[in-house]
Amino acid sequence: MKRTCAVCFGIATILFAGVCVYACARWLSLTDDPQPEAQQAEPEGFVMTVESDYVGVKRPKFKKPADAGFSENAEVIGICVNGVYRAYPIKLLSVVDLHIVNDVFDGVPVSVTYCDRADQVRVLTWTNRDHAIPLDVGGLDENGHLLYLFGGNRYPQTCEELPLEDYPFERTGMGHWTSRHPNTLVFVSD
Repeated sequence: MKRTCAVCFGIATILFAGVCVYACARWLSLTDDPQPEAQQAEPEGFVMTVESDYVGVKRPKFKKPADAGFSENAEVIGICVNGVYRAYPIKLLSVVDLHIVNDVFDGVPVSVTYCDRADQVRVLTWTNRDHAIPLDVGGLDENGHLLYLFGGNRYPQTCEELPLEDYPFERTGMGHWTSRHPNTLVFVSD
């Protein structure tokens, strides 16, 4: 009888601990990366041809220009946030699962996006400081161009109805960018 009670108590303790761990993990996932509210409808005139979701890069890695392995002629998207400089090589962003890089630097969330089919760059930010934008690749539109997946909805890359703000950037060569901003860090893939 004592052994049966001990076994039951042990199982109950393990189940309780599991529920506590799950609840804590769920709570952390909800508070760590806030999600935007879903919109009701896709933008007007929207036609999706390929639904293919890829999660945007969430914790990008960077190296000094000399260690990044890109030539002076490599085309980059250069960004400055409060005097902090970063460069995102177009060659890397051309890879489908690297089309969107969600970054936070100096407390400012910035998503760098590139569609290799349209040769289109767009850089976005939002007002929710210190949290990366939960922006993902959502497929291709009727022209074969990049779609964003944001807040449960898909938006063409050029969509003005996207509830994010555009952020200034410069598209230039690596050598030109780093000569003007020698403290730049360069985005690299794993």
